[in-house]
Amino acid sequence: MENNKVSGTQQDMLEMVIKELVEEHAKANRVIEDLVKGINGINNKIDKPALMRTPEPDTSKIQQVIEKCMLEIRLTISTNLNKHKPGRFQLFLESKNKMWVVVTILRIFLLTYAFFLFVYYLAKSA
Repeated sequence: MENNKVSGTQQDMLEMVIKELVEEHAKANRVIEDLVKGINGINNKIDKPALMRTPEPDTSKIQQVIEKCMLEIRLTISTNLNKHKPGRFQLFLESKNKMWVVVTILRIFLLTYAFFLFVYYLAKSA
């Protein structure tokens, strides 16, 4: 411990080393502060997510197509409801292929009625 005294050159070297250590320490502190700021920013983003604004889709074309289809459906329904529905007998008469069946049945009824009427008049005159 006798040599506690430091010479001038050694003192200058110690000052330079201490200054370099202080500068490195300051740089390390700045880097750590930047990292802390970055982590805090990420934490803020995670804690409070920003609402992403999505643009409203243009649905006017779809609405026009749907309105057009609805009008067509209403028109179809109204025309079908307003159609005159013929009864079964009229529908049967309108069929060209089965009209001869109806005519034949009517002839049989008329001929049977005429036959019984004829028999009635013969019985009455006798």
